[in-house]
This record gives sequence, structure tokens and C-alpha cells, in this order.
Amino acid sequence: DLFFTSAKKYKSNLFKISFLLILIIIIYYANNYIYKNNNKFFFFEKNQDELKYCTNYGLMIYNYHYYENIGDYIQSLAALQYLPKNCKPYLVDRNRIQYYNGPNVKLIMNSWNKIVGGTKYISDKINPIFLSYHINKPKILPRIYLQDLENYAPIGCRDTHTRDKLIKYGIKAYFSSCLTTTLDIDYAAKKRERTNDIIFTDFKFGFYSQADDYIRSLKSYNFNNITNITHYFKKKLSEIGRFKLAKKLLDKYARAKLVITTRLHASL
Repeated sequence: DLFFTSAKKYKSNLFKISFLLILIIIIYYANNYIYKNNNKFFFFEKNQDELKYCTNYGLMIYNYHYYENIGDYIQSLAALQYLPKNCKPYLVDRNRIQYYNGPNVKLIMNSWNKIVGGTKYISDKINPIFLSYHINKPKILPRIYLQDLENYAPIGCRDTHTRDKLIKYGIKAYFSSCLTTTLDIDYAAKKRERTNDIIFTDFKFGFYSQADDYIRSLKSYNFNNITNITHYFKKKLSEIGRFKLAKKLLDKYARAKLVITTRLHASL
């Protein structure tokens, strides 16, 4: 009797352990599937003719006059995390925001923003959400610009300089940091996906004396895995191409062993 009782307990425990192992395996593969397909519906990875527009959502784009910096599009990818992924947002040019005349949209007003004159700073078609906002120049802000900011206060600022500047003008503002600090929502790489790559972003070798010190400190790594990347791109690159390039860079940064950079949005 004792033998049969022990055998039954053994079978019972074996069944419980087997069930637990199967459950762990299911959870593991389900989590892996969700992770791999998390970015599946980003609008720029789909055929644009097959996508419908997101209702009432806009996304910042940037038409440059003097330089082309993919870092701005990295900021827009951070904003895109909070928008529906199965449709395409209305694209709003940061430098012509007062002229936007498309459907009414909610727009995250992140990044550096151009100070404009005229009778309006923000189009009436835009409901702005001020996060990661940055002002550099000019020292004196136009009244029409301040009036629009007052209407949508409090203003989330990327840096304390911008916050203090707005408060000086009597506008409620707070430090929100940069929106790119939230990129781990959709772009964090799992440990098993990490590489041994070491990336220098916009580091001009021979110009920055610090680079030699960094290289010497990396002797324990395989030098074949060291690459140099730039955030500058050609103006003729389409908007969709710019978003794809930004995502490609983010994927590299997320998986790299180390990133050494002079670029704010690469480091964040």
C-alpha cells in the first residue's frame, strides 16, 4: 500500500511540474510573438495607399533649409508610440505649423520650435499638446507667440532653460524632459538580442581628441564591431524614408554594446 501511495504522489507531482513547464513555455513564446510584432503597424512600414488616416491625430515632420538631422525624426518616433499603429497620422510641418490647413488634429508639440511672426503661431486646425518643448532664440518672444502658449499652458519643457524663460513671461511651465526618454516603450531590445557593436555617432575622428581615449579604453572589444554613424541625411530623402532611417538607427542603438555620441537623441 505504501508503494502505491508513493507512486500516486509521484505521478501527481510529475503532472503538476509538467503542466507548469508547458505553461512557462506558452508564456515565453506568446511574449516573444508580441514583442516581435509590437512595431508591426507603424505607418511608415506599410503601403501608404492601403492605410487609412488616424482620426484627429497629427505627427511632426521637418522641412529643413540649412541642414538635415535625423534626430528630429527620432523625436517624432517617440511621439508616434502614443498614437494608433494601424493607421497613418496627418503629417504637420514644424516650420509651417501656422499654415496647416488639413483636418483637425491633436499634435504633440515636441522638439525645437521655430519662432514666427504674423498673426498666428499655431493653426486653428491644431490642438497642441506641449511636451518636450524647446526654445533657443530669439531672446524676446513675440506677443502673438506668447498668447498661443498661454492658451495651452501648462507647457512641458525639454529643458530647464525653456521652462525658466516661459515662467519669466508669466506662462505656466514645467520640466518634462525629452520625449525620447520614453523610447523604451517600443524600441527596447531584450538582453538576448544585444550585440557587441560599439557605435560612434557623429564623432569626427582626429577632431575630437577624446575619441582616442575612448578607443584605448575599448581594447577588450573586437575592433571589427566598431562603426561610425551620422545623423545627417540627404534632403531628397522622402518623409517615409526619413522615418525608416530613424527607426533603423534606433534599432542599432538599442542592440549595441556601447554608443559614444555627441547627439542628444542618440544618447537618450
